[in-house]
Amino acid sequence: WAEVRGIAGQRGGYLSGYAWCLMAVFYCQCRSMLPGLAPKSLSEVSAFSVAEGAAVAGCTQDGTRRNAAGCQVAWTFVPGQGDAELLAGFFYFYGRSFDWGREAVSVRSGRSSPRHTHANDNVEEAASFAAPQRIGGATLMIEDPLEFGVDLAAPYLTRRRDLRLRAELRRSWRLSSGLAHEGSDCAGARAPDSWAKIFQRRPLPG
Repeated sequence: WAEVRGIAGQRGGYLSGYAWCLMAVFYCQCRSMLPGLAPKSLSEVSAFSVAEGAAVAGCTQDGTRRNAAGCQVAWTFVPGQGDAELLAGFFYFYGRSFDWGREAVSVRSGRSSPRHTHANDNVEEAASFAAPQRIGGATLMIEDPLEFGVDLAAPYLTRRRDLRLRAELRRSWRLSSGLAHEGSDCAGARAPDSWAKIFQRRPLPG
């Protein structure tokens, strides 16, 4: 979808495939479908490590998930969630719900949180991450889970491209609104045409 709409690729000043994947994972986390993710520690990747710890924050070695109090909790699974519903929800989440100016996409935390909480102890860098307007006026922040303190969005997005990104998400949300639930004849009848518009290749400028 991002490729056909012309909003993918760092060469064009947009998000990389890696950044788009992080956005998809974060969306699933905010729907309680996935936990927070974290890179493995040095002890876990060492050839001499006795523990094969999971790369999932909040998980024990046997794969069970535990909350901050150490109590075991169950994974959340909602039956009937098809690709159409997930994709429509993705468009709504980033087009209407997610606060680009104040929140950060962070798969390490796996939940919506203020962007200043994702900066390190460096005061100057923390102030930079907390600022709602960053390089080129871009407001989207995507934290790199492997390199703490690295933003995968701001170095590439200008203010114009940032607005274009949001506009494309909102356009696709409007077109997909109601199509994920095809119980009605009306929704089922207009679904093919609306999805075709969503994935319609955007003409190159000029």
